[in-house]
Amino acid sequence: MMLTEKDRKNAPHNSHGGLTLVPMPGFEVLATELKTLIEEKHLSKESLRARNKSKSKKITPVDIAIPFFGERPSGEPYVQLGKDHIGGHDCFILTSGPGTCEMTMRLIYLVGYLASRKADRITIVSGYFPLGRSDKDEGDKELAMPPFLIQAIKGVDETKLLHRIIAADPHSDQVVMAGGRGGLITPIYLTQLILENVVKQALNVSDKICLAFPDDTAAKRFEKVLAPVEEKLGITFAVVSTAARRKSGSVKNVKYIVGDTDQMKDALVLSLDDEIATGTTNINAALRFVNDFGAKEVWAIATHGVLCGDAVSRFLSPTSPIKRVIITNTIPVESRPELQPLIDAGILSVITWTEELSLILYYDHWNMNIRETR
Repeated sequence: MMLTEKDRKNAPHNSHGGLTLVPMPGFEVLATELKTLIEEKHLSKESLRARNKSKSKKITPVDIAIPFFGERPSGEPYVQLGKDHIGGHDCFILTSGPGTCEMTMRLIYLVGYLASRKADRITIVSGYFPLGRSDKDEGDKELAMPPFLIQAIKGVDETKLLHRIIAADPHSDQVVMAGGRGGLITPIYLTQLILENVVKQALNVSDKICLAFPDDTAAKRFEKVLAPVEEKLGITFAVVSTAARRKSGSVKNVKYIVGDTDQMKDALVLSLDDEIATGTTNINAALRFVNDFGAKEVWAIATHGVLCGDAVSRFLSPTSPIKRVIITNTIPVESRPELQPLIDAGILSVITWTEELSLILYYDHWNMNIRETR
């Protein structure tokens, strides 16, 4: 059902105005999907009403304001965005990394525009936190980049309207500290959603599965959800962890593998991490699982499918030991035609977090704890 004007007029008052989605280029489809979920689907769910700590529905009209980013003949950028649905509204910027120069500068400009157009509150929703791989000092020549981005965003937000930056499964805890004040950068963890989904898929094709973590960070990230998923699915996981030495920014060499290694023989190994970049590290580890421990098949699973460089050709290669790559849509897939060959080959599949995200936006708009959606 669509919201009527009467519904909108009778909606509970929100001190930050109406909810407006502001999608950056490539996120327009996501904005439309979120609008439908927030306005229609979730409002009819008994479970959602129970979480609201209130017996009444919070009817939540959603507007969409689409900015236009252009370039003048001289190469100078410009932005077009009017005041409609911005002034006095609770505005959510929809975006995601990787944090290219174009992406980060557009984000800075857009925050400045929303502030200048008198938004009541601004929230940045970046599925994959920009500059997350440059989150710590590297020797004497590189400094951590996220603090510079946060400072630049605060610089164009003179009236301090920035409420928070929401990001899924950040690469490390240092990213959260880059916000300066507590809660400015709020991480959302999709590990349980991903693990449940992947294990269910795996059990349909194999009665023997083993979880593999490429490093300590991945192990710590997923260890928190192992017990609840085991209990829910009635399974006990065999788990192995790898120790690796980083060769470059995108490649790590596996040094040794520990854990339930005897359970890898003839097993479907699910290699779990926060992101897949070029695929080199994933393939190198998978070769060890197959050649050294007798794994039957390997799937590479990650929250963020960066899939850059030669990743597509590497995973399409007949010599690749990885038969499936499973990611979420924190970085939209539909706007990346270069990934279509992986989809057509049945190698790449996507777990959507759109419904989870719609709840996060709904909760945040009504000043509820967004971590409850985990």
